[in-house]
Amino acid sequence: MFEKFREWHTGTLGGDGKVAYTRTCNGMTSGWVTGPSPGPDARPVPILPSPAELAERAFEQLVLPLPVPRVSPDVQLADGRRATVVGEHTWLWTEPTVWRPQVERVQAGPVWAQVTATPVKLSFDSGMGQGRTCTGPGTPYTRAAGLHAPSPDCDFVYQRSSHGRPGEQVRAWFAITWSVSWTGSTGTAPAGGRLPDLISRAELVLAVVEAQALRRDQAANSALSGKG
Repeated sequence: MFEKFREWHTGTLGGDGKVAYTRTCNGMTSGWVTGPSPGPDARPVPILPSPAELAERAFEQLVLPLPVPRVSPDVQLADGRRATVVGEHTWLWTEPTVWRPQVERVQAGPVWAQVTATPVKLSFDSGMGQGRTCTGPGTPYTRAAGLHAPSPDCDFVYQRSSHGRPGEQVRAWFAITWSVSWTGSTGTAPAGGRLPDLISRAELVLAVVEAQALRRDQAANSALSGKG
């Protein structure tokens, strides 16, 4: 049951016949216990980690999903580049499958801790020095919203094109901020608290073009009429 905590070292204390035991886990001393000298085949009772120690371990093991960037307009130019349009409300959202709490649990004997990361905001870096922070995952665009309508909760308006930038594109970023907390128990008493926020990021490479340029690009023109 306590396989992870079975590395022990001992040393005598004075002349009283007691022995000090140190618990070593992954090369680091993490606890002490003293007691009578055991027989040659006896082992000391393991010192269990605290719920807070297990919470730290669960925090380190927690794997968060990356945002799945989605925008509209999202048109394909004749040269294959993805593009949005200067002056349009570019709707921003991430796939809803990643917008859900993520949980990691660690247990040692009766002691356990569970870390929960909850998504709280979606941030957008336009790649041009401005951005937007939204309190949810954003709303997917549908044709029913209208061609030039703003998003109800998360969009960005590019004021200039990406002309002159490397590849005639911007490198935009989507980021999800996760609020992290933990709960646990010693087996007899509950425990819990807060942990630092976490952020997961994903890049989106995008051209930003003038509407006039799109009208000259027949392949993109039909896509623009459907706005994504």
